[in-house]
Amino acid sequence: MSDRVDAFPHWDGQRPFVFADPSKNDKARSRMDTAHELGHLLLRHDAELGSQLLDRQATAFGSHLLAPTGQLRDELPGKLDSVGCTNSSAAGACR
Repeated sequence: MSDRVDAFPHWDGQRPFVFADPSKNDKARSRMDTAHELGHLLLRHDAELGSQLLDRQATAFGSHLLAPTGQLRDELPGKLDSVGCTNSSAAGACR
């Protein structure tokens, strides 16, 4: 993969695939890349690649999948609001 592509989704008939760069040394980022691409697949983003709206939706999906706001709010009472993470998961909103 190139330096610009960390992961990408692909449909092979009815089978979804996510291809991720195995050389990445940041496991947390690799998980987010994979969750983001899974979002594209599950949200059926068949439109033009590179759309900012579609990327924001896929990022929100991946963020909520990996760090659900409700669960974080229970485990870190008051902390999310203090850093501006109120309506989406900490992973997506607090970069």
